[in-house]
Amino acid sequence: MAYDTFTLPFVPPFRLDLTVWALRELSINVANDKIDLTNLEELTNEEAIEFLSSLGGIGLWSAEYFLLRGLGRVDIFPGDDVGAKNNLQRLFHTDKKPGYEDIRGMTSCWHPFEGLVYFHLLLDKLHEKGIL
Repeated sequence: MAYDTFTLPFVPPFRLDLTVWALRELSINVANDKIDLTNLEELTNEEAIEFLSSLGGIGLWSAEYFLLRGLGRVDIFPGDDVGAKNNLQRLFHTDKKPGYEDIRGMTSCWHPFEGLVYFHLLLDKLHEKGIL
């Protein structure tokens, strides 16, 4: 299924404003040496998530997704991702959408490759919709 500009889902403008603000603030603080990202790769996942989540505009999903995509830590499954929750609900045939802790339990059997499963489920859903 091909999308045109009228059927694409969109982010509400107020959410875009928050995202732009957060990225701008982060960029300014990094450029002015107020935030040091150089040792991020040396931190454990938990330490990196705590550090990133302390920055304005970055929540748990953003922090986990950054570790997965930005740092290539395939042992991370972004548990707050709504699409991932839906995909796991479908995969495990559960009656309700799993919570964050449920997801940690569901994905622990794939450790240390949870992130690869995250991408597989995403691509599978896109293929199912005819987008890939």
